[in-house]
Amino acid sequence: MDQHTPQPPPDHAPQAPPKAPAPAAEILAAPIAFGPLTLANRLIIAPHTVNFGFVRGIPQEDYFAYITPRARGFGLTWVPMACPDPLGRAEPSQPWLWDDRFIAPLARLADALRDTGTTPGLQICHAGRQTSPKIIDGQTPVAPSPIAPPSVYRTVPRALTAGEIEGIIESYVQTARRGVQAGFCALNLHFAHSYLVHQFLSPASNHREDEYGGDFERRLRFALQILSSIRGEVGTQIAIDVRINGSDFTPDGLQVPDSIAIAEALIFAGADAINVSGGVYGSSPFNLLLPFEGEEFLPAARAVRAATGAPVTGVGRIRTAAEAAAAIASEDCDLVGIGRAVIADPQWAQKALGLITAPMRPCLGTLDGCSERLRHFEPATCQVMPEVGRELRPIPEDQARRIAIIGAGPAGAEAATYAAARGDTVLLVERSAFIGGSLLLAAKAPGGAPFAQLAEFHQAELARLGVQVVLRHQADAALLEAFAPFAVIIATGARPALPGIPLSDDAPLLTDEDVLSGEQAPHGDVVVIGAGRRAIAAALFCAEHGARTVTIVDHDGTRLAYDASALMRRAYKQQLQARNIEAVLSPVEEIADHHVILRSGPLHADLVVFALRLSSLREAANLLPRHLPRHFIGDAKEPRSIMDAIVEARDCVDAVHRTAAAAGDPRVSANRS
Repeated sequence: MDQHTPQPPPDHAPQAPPKAPAPAAEILAAPIAFGPLTLANRLIIAPHTVNFGFVRGIPQEDYFAYITPRARGFGLTWVPMACPDPLGRAEPSQPWLWDDRFIAPLARLADALRDTGTTPGLQICHAGRQTSPKIIDGQTPVAPSPIAPPSVYRTVPRALTAGEIEGIIESYVQTARRGVQAGFCALNLHFAHSYLVHQFLSPASNHREDEYGGDFERRLRFALQILSSIRGEVGTQIAIDVRINGSDFTPDGLQVPDSIAIAEALIFAGADAINVSGGVYGSSPFNLLLPFEGEEFLPAARAVRAATGAPVTGVGRIRTAAEAAAAIASEDCDLVGIGRAVIADPQWAQKALGLITAPMRPCLGTLDGCSERLRHFEPATCQVMPEVGRELRPIPEDQARRIAIIGAGPAGAEAATYAAARGDTVLLVERSAFIGGSLLLAAKAPGGAPFAQLAEFHQAELARLGVQVVLRHQADAALLEAFAPFAVIIATGARPALPGIPLSDDAPLLTDEDVLSGEQAPHGDVVVIGAGRRAIAAALFCAEHGARTVTIVDHDGTRLAYDASALMRRAYKQQLQARNIEAVLSPVEEIADHHVILRSGPLHADLVVFALRLSSLREAANLLPRHLPRHFIGDAKEPRSIMDAIVEARDCVDAVHRTAAAAGDPRVSANRS
C-alpha cells in the first residue's frame, strides 16, 4: 500500500468531544424574523389579563407601572384583549378599541413599551358567550349558536345573525387599524380559549347550518374572513400572529389534527406566525399546567410548527430560562411566551438573558393570586409577588435601619430580602438548619417542587444581598443586644394544634409535619383528619410512601381543598382520585387505638395524621429585650397562606420605616455598624 494512502484511524484514536449545548441565554437572545419585523430575541410576554389598569377602556398609570418594568428585555410584549365591540368585553378592566377616541390613550401605552426596548404588540379579542351580562351592561352575550358555556358562565347566548357577523368582522378590521395608528407593530388575533372566534371554530359550540357553521371549512370561514380583511387593511408591514388552541382537551372540541389544519389555513390567508395554547373553560383537565403532571401545550406547538414552517410561540407554565431555552432547542417552538412567571418576577427577561445577575423568583403555579381572583372579577395579584397591582403604593422614605428577624420561613425570609434590598442591615436567625420553614414541608408532597424552589430563591437572595444569617440558633437577648436592631420582626410560624377530640393513650396519632418531615414512615391504613391543603398534601404523601389505604376525613365540614383556588381544587381532587384516596365528610367523635370513630361509623386506622388547625408560635417574643419594638408576621401572627405571609413581610418592613421616619429616629444602620 502506498505510504501516502489515507489510513483509517485506530479504534483508540481520540474523538472530537461532543459539542456542548448552547447556554440558555445564548439560545434566548438570538434574533428572529417575525413577519416583517425582526425581534431582538425569542422572548415574548404572553398576553395575560390582570383586571386592573384600564378604566372604561383607557389605560391607567397602574397598568403602566405594572407592564413597563416587565417588558424590559422581552423581544415582544402583547397588550391583551383589546375589545372590538361593546358586546365583546370579557372583564371589567381591559382595553376598549371600538372607537377612534381610544387611539390616543393606547398610543401612550405603545410608546411607553417601545421606550423599554420591547416591540409593542396588541391582542384583539371578542369574548362572545364567554362573558357575563354584568360585564356588558346587562345585555345577552352573543355566539354562533344559543348554547351556554359549559363552565364559569351559564347564560344562554343569543345566536348572531349573518349581518351581525359581517359587522363584527368589520369591527375587527377597524380595531386593527386603530391599533396600528396607536403605534403597535404587531397584532395578535385571539382565536382560542372559548372566545368568539374559537366558538365558531369548535363543533361543540357552533351548530349553525349556514355559511358559518357545519363542516370544517364553514366553521373556519369567520376566522379567515377576519384575518384576510385585517391583512387587507393594515398591509404587509404589520406582523399578524394568531393564537389558537393546540387542543381543546374536550371530547367534542378541537384536537391537534384540527388545529394543524386551522394553522395551515391561517398562514395561507396571511398570518405571519402562530401562538399555540390550549384548553377551554370547562375542559378536563382545564390545563393551566398546575404543579402536577398533565397535558402540555408544547407537543401541539411542535406539530403546528412542523406542518406550517411558520414561527410558532410556545406557552404553558414555562417558568425558567432553562425551560424556555429547552423548548426552543428541541424545536417545539421558535419563541416562548411567558405569562405567570413574569407576573411573579418583573425582571424575568433580564435575568433570563443574563442582563441582571440575580435569582429568579419562581411562580408556584397554585393560581391563588392570579386566576382565582380573575375568576371573581377581582384584580390579580401574585402569591409570591404581592406588589402586583400596587406598584404605585408609596414606599416610605427613610434611612437604612438595623432590623433583626426571627424565623426564616416564607415570611421571615421575604422580610429579610426585602429589607436588605432597600438598604437595611439585616440579621436573620433560624433555629433549624435550613431556610424555608413550612415551604420545605409542602415541597415533600407530590407536586410540591415549586415550594422548594421558593425556599431556594430566598436562600440565594439572602446570600446575594449580604444578609447575616444565623442557623441552628434560638434567638436570645444576648444575640439581639449585640446586633442592636432598631426593631425585631418575629416570623416563627405555627405548629399543628392537637385535636380537641377524645383519644386513647395508645392512639397512633401524628401531625402532618411529623409525616412530611420523615420522622415516621406512613404504613397500613392511614386516616388524615382535615380537608385543607395541608391535609391533602399529607394524604398524597402517605399514598406515595407506603400506606396501604388513605382516607381523608373532613371533620369540620369545610369542603375539600377549601383553602385552594378553584382550579387547584380540581387538580387536587384528580390527584386524590388517581391514588384511590377517599374523602369522608363526618365529625370525628373519638380516636381509639386502631380506629377513628366517626359519627357515620368507625374507620380502621394504623396511623392517624392530624392536619386540621395550626397554633401560632410566639415564644420567641419572651426572649427579646423589652425596649425593642417587635412585630409579628406570617403564621406567627395568624396561620394563613404563603401569599399573606409574603405581603405582610413587605408591609411590616415598610411600617418599621414609616414609624421611624415619622418619629425622626436617629438610630440608623451606619451608626450601629
